[in-house]
Amino acid sequence: MGKIDIMFPMIKNWDFDVLINHNRYTLLNREANDMYDYAYNKNIAIINAAPYAGGVLAKGPSNFKKITYQDVSEEKLAPAREIEKICKKYNIEIGAAALQFSLKDERIVSTLCGVTSVKSIEKNLEWASTKIPSECWSEILRLPFSNKDPEAERIYTPG
Repeated sequence: MGKIDIMFPMIKNWDFDVLINHNRYTLLNREANDMYDYAYNKNIAIINAAPYAGGVLAKGPSNFKKITYQDVSEEKLAPAREIEKICKKYNIEIGAAALQFSLKDERIVSTLCGVTSVKSIEKNLEWASTKIPSECWSEILRLPFSNKDPEAERIYTPG
């Protein structure tokens, strides 16, 4: 699930072998960070899902103007635009940085990406093996990020 305010108390009160969480540990959002620390220290395997924040960190904010499945303002797209700008400077696709951010975290045993085709599977594999210079990482990791529920304002509609 995504809701940290529900998940975190549950993993503190019951024994779990694994947890899966989505959209709460990305280049844009680190709401799950404390929960991941706790789970890692309790030997709970962590599957980090949706490292692309619903697609914006795969397609880029120039091509996709949604974060965690909802339309957002230019102001809310600004952090993704900063990441995209740094990636372009180093000739790296934004998706590679987003995916490797999750893959390189020692707490995370698996990263779960949504795919829509064989081509998207191939793209994920390419991004996973892209060489990203340490200078690029330094710039990206200096950027601000949110610790708030990225779906707090999401409007759910059936269908």
